[in-house]
Amino acid sequence: MKKLILVLCFVLFDYIPAQKMLQTSRLEIFARVVYASGGTTTDISANAMSARWDENDNLTSIYSFSSVSITGSNPGQDNYGWDFVTSKDDGFLPGDIPAPDIAHGLYKFSIPGTHFYIDYRDCNMPYSGGPDIWIRYDNNLGTFAYKPR
Repeated sequence: MKKLILVLCFVLFDYIPAQKMLQTSRLEIFARVVYASGGTTTDISANAMSARWDENDNLTSIYSFSSVSITGSNPGQDNYGWDFVTSKDDGFLPGDIPAPDIAHGLYKFSIPGTHFYIDYRDCNMPYSGGPDIWIRYDNNLGTFAYKPR
């Protein structure tokens, strides 16, 4: 009886956090906007500036442009951003926002008036600990900041 209770505890306690992790860890580039009023929509676009390679390391013509729209501020929320082509997760949970994909390549992330570049042309990217970062756009300052995972 004790073994049965112990096994159930492991199953329940391991299962619940794993389900929660799916909601926040399916993205590789998390986008946040701070100091934006409730009705302000911020569109962050990702434009490919180089050749792109897909999940099988083949040159591709897709994944050239995508964008994420965030209304108001979303500090502390990890449900907006981009998924990386080698870890695409098409199985969304209820309440998830479909995320655009980016591939191996050089990308320009921008909002009118400011931009930055991310270079994901490393062929070892899926094996180098992942490209997870958080980008934050400050609506008051009009600037981006980033934080690696």
